[in-house]
Amino acid sequence: MKAQSYNYNFKVMVLGGSGFLGVNFVRYFSKQQSVTATYSNSNFNSLPDADWVKFEAKNVNELHHILLKFNPNLLINCIALANVDACEIDPANAEFLNTFFPGEVSKICRELGIKFVHISTDHQESINGQLRTESDQSNFVNKYGETKILGDKAVISNNTNSIVVRTNFFGWNYLKRNSFLDSILKKLIQGQDFQAFDDIYFTPVSIYELFRNILYLNNCDFKGLVNVSSSSVITKYEFAKAVISFTNFDPNRIIKSSIVDLNLPAKRPGNMSLDNSLLKSVTGNEIPSVQDMIAWIMQDIGNPLGKKEKNVYL
Repeated sequence: MKAQSYNYNFKVMVLGGSGFLGVNFVRYFSKQQSVTATYSNSNFNSLPDADWVKFEAKNVNELHHILLKFNPNLLINCIALANVDACEIDPANAEFLNTFFPGEVSKICRELGIKFVHISTDHQESINGQLRTESDQSNFVNKYGETKILGDKAVISNNTNSIVVRTNFFGWNYLKRNSFLDSILKKLIQGQDFQAFDDIYFTPVSIYELFRNILYLNNCDFKGLVNVSSSSVITKYEFAKAVISFTNFDPNRIIKSSIVDLNLPAKRPGNMSLDNSLLKSVTGNEIPSVQDMIAWIMQDIGNPLGKKEKNVYL
């Protein structure tokens, strides 16, 4: 199958544009086109150029009027309660943000004829340590995983033309510096060792790989559930070791640790690995290695080591 190419001839709106993933979406798309994004409470001096609209998920009925005003072709939802332990502590809020809200947004997009992309998660337990396909049984181990699975089902049930992307992404958090990647470099810069789990397996992709594949899926007019993941399974420890290999820090400062040693409110899945066969079949594109994706990310402007920005995929 012929690999897909980029097409930016459409208007994008990002829900939750001031969050970690959302602000990266805005930065990425605004280099090529006009972008509208929503925010709740943020410092505008720190946000990239876009048409910013104040919106809170609890006022979901207002979204219909906002979409009529800005008339986007593509709506990307980054609003969620992604703190796993917070979901366990406040299940009602998790159910609203992760299940009810995306289902309602999907319904509104169906009524207005807007393509809807919902960003979901890999946060389930893969059976027998295997790569999990889109058709495999869902196995949640906590409230976050449960509410996200139910949200995926609500999105597709309310709007069969929507795209649900299950993924685990990495990149820089430009506003709060609290992503997994940020935390690794922050610890090392402060002269501390970084402890990384050697018993949590995943198939991460860089934010750039996530963004470009969403473009491909939109160009293909894909509908339904799809895994956007790397082709290799690694542990959090192996990921941290790969990151430090692009720095001058001593690799021995990455220390193996185990999730079982922590007394966390919510249980974590041990293997979140996703199968990306469907993605590659639909787009006709290969996914770079995790090592290559980390190499590109380390050249981005958000790198706390101070390197200049580089446009990595365009």
